[in-house]
Amino acid sequence: MEDETNRIYLEASRLQNEIAEYKKELDNLQFQRSRIIECIDCIDNGKNLTLEDFKLIDLSTYNNVSKFLLKLKYKGKSDIIDSRLEKNRIELKKKEDILMSLSTCPFCRGKGYVHKKTEYIRQERKIIPRISTETCKACKGTGRIELA
Repeated sequence: MEDETNRIYLEASRLQNEIAEYKKELDNLQFQRSRIIECIDCIDNGKNLTLEDFKLIDLSTYNNVSKFLLKLKYKGKSDIIDSRLEKNRIELKKKEDILMSLSTCPFCRGKGYVHKKTEYIRQERKIIPRISTETCKACKGTGRIELA
């Protein structure tokens, strides 16, 4: 029982680290996307872009690129980021689902109790099972194990 619990704790810890990394990546992508939207607004409103703005679309300088081509490059970068955001959200959801399944107690399978003993009783012409249960010691009856 202890080996299984330790294995679950190690797996849960690894997953929690991966989830934290995915969340950081999502935050970074969302920041980049918002910067790109701001750059497109600057182009539309005739404002100047900074060198950092050009680096978002892998340009070192303006180099007399038309506004239309600049917007096109920003739109393309935005589409790439949107695709990565969606992919990361899906992966994050999968990892969170796995983590939730790991938190289900493996000994009682989330019920909070385990079967202790089964007796069979005869009543008239029938045999009736009487199942006695006890609170699961691993999860203390909650059906979940604490992973943190």
